[in-house]
Amino acid sequence: MSDILEILARDDGGLASLLKSVLLDSEGKVPADRLRIVGALASGAIIESGSNANGYYVKLADGTMFCSALLELDGVVVTNDDGTILAWAFPATYIDTNYKLFCAAIGYASNRFYVTLAPQSASYAQGGAISITGNIWTLNASTKLQTISFGRWKA
Repeated sequence: MSDILEILARDDGGLASLLKSVLLDSEGKVPADRLRIVGALASGAIIESGSNANGYYVKLADGTMFCSALLELDGVVVTNDDGTILAWAFPATYIDTNYKLFCAAIGYASNRFYVTLAPQSASYAQGGAISITGNIWTLNASTKLQTISFGRWKA
């Protein structure tokens, strides 16, 4: 099977080629310069987006990727000594650990502890939750961790 699309038209002289276009690049993706997106530059076009059990991701043609998730914290016990270890496996993998992370707890007791996440590998981040009140908090189903990260999916 060819990776070239050719559209032909029949006329009195036989078949004539109307259009030839590359279908996929070496990574099995449509080349950005072949995308017809109104109002977008090829370098800012969305190349791929999707979701899985780990969250959502968007890959841009210029190599930038965004990931986000709303993580469940139901049953997590937050203390004020060593804290509680939390981790987020990304829905898609970055090329390295040079990505940025932001997270915020929302819901029950979210103003009574703080959360941090830091890069551990290209595929996950890890951090913790520590009580700021001196109390122990057992979080319920209304407590979530909203996360977003951005970095590079290709060089």
